[in-house]
Amino acid sequence: MSHRASRILRRTVFFLIVGLLLCGAGVFAAVKLKDLRQSGLSLYALPADPGRVYEAKDGLMTIQNGMLVRLNAQAEPLFSAELEDGSAKACGNAELTAVYHGPTLRIYDNNGTLLVQHTLETEILDMVMGDESYAVLFQQDGQKRVSVYRTDTTPLDENILFPYQSVLDLDLFDGDRQLWTLSLDVHSTQPVSMIKTRNVGLTTTASLSVDGEIVYGTAPYKGGFVTVGTQTMKVWDSKGTENFSQMIYGWILQDMEEDSKGRMQCIFCPADPEGSGVKTMLWYIRLEADGTTTQYRYSLPADTLAVCLTDRDIAAVTTSQLVRMPCQGGRTDSLDLSVQVSSVQVLENSHGLILRSGDQEYLLKLD
Repeated sequence: MSHRASRILRRTVFFLIVGLLLCGAGVFAAVKLKDLRQSGLSLYALPADPGRVYEAKDGLMTIQNGMLVRLNAQAEPLFSAELEDGSAKACGNAELTAVYHGPTLRIYDNNGTLLVQHTLETEILDMVMGDESYAVLFQQDGQKRVSVYRTDTTPLDENILFPYQSVLDLDLFDGDRQLWTLSLDVHSTQPVSMIKTRNVGLTTTASLSVDGEIVYGTAPYKGGFVTVGTQTMKVWDSKGTENFSQMIYGWILQDMEEDSKGRMQCIFCPADPEGSGVKTMLWYIRLEADGTTTQYRYSLPADTLAVCLTDRDIAAVTTSQLVRMPCQGGRTDSLDLSVQVSSVQVLENSHGLILRSGDQEYLLKLD
C-alpha cells in the first residue's frame, strides 16, 4: 500500500471515528433533551399580579388587574371573569372555581358560568372547595366558626364552634364526608395545637392535641394524620393515639406527600432567622411500613430558593437553575432557567412551582 493510500486510509478512518463520535454525541444530546421534556420541564408565563396565584386541586387561578383567570393543569386558560373587588381570593377543584371577598362567595364552572352566589352574615376568612361541597371559615360573636355547604348552598354542617381558638387550616377529605381542622388555643399559657376530624353533619370523630408547639403542617395518613410543628413531626392513628415522634427543632417543612408505595415523605430545610430566603441544607425523612424511617441529610446547591418532591426525586430551584437530585443525595442534573428567579411558591396539589421574576409569575411544571 502506497504512503498516499495509507494516509488517505488513516484520514478516512479518523473522520469515520469522528463521525461516529459526533453521531453518538448527537444521539446522547437528543436523549438528554428528550429526558428533559419527559421530566415535565415547562415554563409558562401566568396572567397574574405579583403574589396573586392560587392553586386549585387541578389547575390554577390567577388574578390580574381585577380579572380572574382559571387555568387547567396544562396552564391553558379556561375562562376569565371580572371581579367586583380586586382583593378577592380564590380556590377550586377540577370542575369549579370559587372567589370570595367580604361575606360573599361566587362559584363558576369551567365555562365561566356563574353557578352560585352565596352571602353569609359575616366576612369569610378562608374557604376550601371539596368535590361536591365547600367549607368556609368566619368569625361570629368573637369566636371562629366553620360551616360546610353543598355547591348549591344547601347547609350540611353549620356553625362548628372553635371557642377561644384560632383556626389555622382546614380541608375536606374522604369524598367530602369528613372535615379536618387545625387550630391553636390562643388563651393558653403555652401553645396548644389541635387537630379535629368530623363526619360532616354528624359528630367529631377524632381529636388530638400537640402541647408546647405550633403545628403548621398536617395531612391525612393511613386513617390518621401526620403533623409537623415547630419542634416535632408526629404520626397519629385514627383514634388520636401518637405512634411516632421525630424531633425536628430548627428545621422547617418544605414539602410533604406520599410516594407511589403509600409512604409519607417529608423534606426540611434549616430555619432562616435572617430571612435571606436561601436554603443551604436538606433533610429527607420517609416513614416506612414497619414503623422505621429512612433519612438523609445533604447540602443544597448555592442560592437555592426552594425545594419540592416529585414522583422520582427532589427538585431545587436556584436564582438561575433547576436542579434535580435523588432523595438520598448524590449526582445532580442541572438546567439553566430562562428567567432570573427572585422567589418561589411550592404547589401542594401538583408537582410544580410558581417562580417570580420581577413582576412576572411563571409556572414551572415538573413530573
